[in-house]
Amino acid sequence: MEISFTTRQELAAARAACKRMLAAYLQLTTAQFDALRATLAILESFDSTGPAAATLTPVQQVALVSALNRQVRHAGGDSVVKQLLAKLPPVASWPLPNPEVVQFVRLGFGDHHRLAVRSLSFAVAMPDLPTLETCLRESIGSCNNLDGSQAASAIAALWNDLSTIMLGRDDSPFIEIHIPYTRQQRNGGDNALAIRLEPGERDAVIDAAIAVGSACQADSILFKAPGRNLSHIRPGTADLAAVRLWWD
Repeated sequence: MEISFTTRQELAAARAACKRMLAAYLQLTTAQFDALRATLAILESFDSTGPAAATLTPVQQVALVSALNRQVRHAGGDSVVKQLLAKLPPVASWPLPNPEVVQFVRLGFGDHHRLAVRSLSFAVAMPDLPTLETCLRESIGSCNNLDGSQAASAIAALWNDLSTIMLGRDDSPFIEIHIPYTRQQRNGGDNALAIRLEPGERDAVIDAAIAVGSACQADSILFKAPGRNLSHIRPGTADLAAVRLWWD
């Protein structure tokens, strides 16, 4: 799609919004960062003194809209930014990760970022998939045998079928995947459908969570059941509440 910038102020506002969002790279997935950088490169290829028409791919359109919407949320956005948004296609912005959770996990793994702070015992629930992916790819990255990018991709493929996911450290990093009991409890579930999963359905989700641990070279795959300590022994389908993957 071709997008026209009728004044140099519009072009400058679009560039500035993209640069500000790129500066907050910890809030972006790798694909989002690459799309935004490509969009900025196109915008910077034009002469700043006059009108310009940029041809953007659908992904780049979303990148630009996301950057402009972020500018509005964080700084209010001036009339030029709002004018630009009005002429852009009505596409949904990227769901951005929660910056507080991203920073919290980064501080917990501060020793891997040459920071003066760390926590060897913490756990935090992931509020959404973008936050989980950013925490694994950027806040943790590579730690012991954990490859954050590999784990992020593996869990992303299952996100809608899982329930709460906890990320943290027990000296070493762990991911705790909670198994839903009802369709309503799934990340991709319908809040109106409190229908229990059939045993075969729960078994399939449990097997998929275990497979993530195996594929991502987890050193331990532990099981959690109500009223019991973490164990290497898999309990019955009805009792199993979560699968914890731990990288020593």
